[in-house]
Amino acid sequence: MAIIDALYEQRWLILAGLAVAYVARVLYVYYRLSAFKGPAWVGFTEIPHSLKLSSMTAYIWYEEVTEKYPPIARIGPNSLITAHPDVWAHIHLKQGYKRSDWFYQAARFEYQKDHIFSQTDNAKHDLRRRQIAPGVSFFFFSIEDLIWVEPS
Repeated sequence: MAIIDALYEQRWLILAGLAVAYVARVLYVYYRLSAFKGPAWVGFTEIPHSLKLSSMTAYIWYEEVTEKYPPIARIGPNSLITAHPDVWAHIHLKQGYKRSDWFYQAARFEYQKDHIFSQTDNAKHDLRRRQIAPGVSFFFFSIEDLIWVEPS
């Protein structure tokens, strides 16, 4: 009972400490990606992003955001988006970048079974790409391959 009484007497100090810790965490999350610009408040809260997702207009918002804040835009406290081809090439060619688990796991056809598009482990993804490359390489040809030239 003495512990509860002691905590009750210090309740305002405990609440103030929790509030300071919360504000410090929010500021840390905000400043961690503050180099990337985006719409107002997206650095502090997921509410704008969640509203767009729930209204089924996120794809329109993504397009507007990527046009207004190129090449990389912030759409949440921990979320970035890009539509710039050079950034995509840099991300896919540089080691250390990884696909986001929350998005790609939602794209699975079978529970806990990844396919080539939902695989987030880069080594496993590259192995699968090498395995299917001979089967799909027929579909990747240039328009010059289709032009027939009459022999002279």
